[in-house]
Amino acid sequence: MTSVRQKTKYGLLSALIGTAVVALVGADLAFGASNSHESENAFGCAPDRAAVAHYQGGVVVASPPPGEAKKAPVPCSVPTGWRTNEMGIAVTSTGTVVISPAFPEAGTPIGLIRSTDNGASWQSIVPVETPPRTDQFDSSLGIDSKTGRMFYITPGYFTAQFPETAGLWFSDDDGETWSVGAGATMLPPSGRTDQMKIFAGPPTPISRDKMKAYPNVVYNCGGHKPFRCQASRDGGLSWGPVIFLPFPPELASIQGPKNDCSAFGENGVVGKDGTVYIGYTPCNRPYVAISRDEAQTWQAVKVADVETVGFGLNGVAIDEAGTLYAAWVAASDRLPYLSISRDRG
Repeated sequence: MTSVRQKTKYGLLSALIGTAVVALVGADLAFGASNSHESENAFGCAPDRAAVAHYQGGVVVASPPPGEAKKAPVPCSVPTGWRTNEMGIAVTSTGTVVISPAFPEAGTPIGLIRSTDNGASWQSIVPVETPPRTDQFDSSLGIDSKTGRMFYITPGYFTAQFPETAGLWFSDDDGETWSVGAGATMLPPSGRTDQMKIFAGPPTPISRDKMKAYPNVVYNCGGHKPFRCQASRDGGLSWGPVIFLPFPPELASIQGPKNDCSAFGENGVVGKDGTVYIGYTPCNRPYVAISRDEAQTWQAVKVADVETVGFGLNGVAIDEAGTLYAAWVAASDRLPYLSISRDRG
């Protein structure tokens, strides 16, 4: 799941296949089961399971006093009526929730679903060409928290109509309407992209005069052999060259003679000074890739000398003070671990 969580009155949002789980502040709603999976999910709210609210940017949220415990967010499960997989969630500053991909039982059309009423009802949106692109099963969402622009990106595989070409759409009205961004040059000729991630942040001081009618740099990253990134200075209308993230030479003995180690990436964040941080895992080892020139060059920093589980995803976050966080799950015990850096990685 990839998304940017903006500060709203909602405390927690996650999702299951065909079900949205929303923590509502002081919620006393009760939604009935109404889809084909009602035997598997108990829909409704659980007021006895008060949640702790967490907000983007490391904002501290105080626990409510004992007499006001009923105002704490509680989890509520509601049916969306749609299916999904490898999903992304975006929550806007107004509380609008957008989930991708979303598709009916028949499999098409593939698009998004959008809720403006705490998840009680969902609207289907298909911001794509016709015929539908089947590569949208692996789409991703991101929000520029400064401008509110939402990005919807798809990889360039599984389709003969759009070979080697990623699709990009953006919305400036909480996902209600969408515009087409540049997609034809987002992939290198030598390989398709998986694990698409899109995020935004401020430019570096020396690049502020290079911005083109959009205040932040937008980054598109994906793939895993190798993991790679591009940058846009005009809000996604055009993109710079594809840059491969470095493979750490100290992992050569693990990779072996076939050079077939994957390097799956997770999310990216941008510091106030424009430094870009991406968690990725070459050979299932947790690393953070750091760029101080807007994705033109990268430095690979080892976070821990351990093996990660599964695809080895390594999530990163940054708070208002510039403290960097990296989290992964270790293969040895399948437990989550967190590492902290206070010197810009």
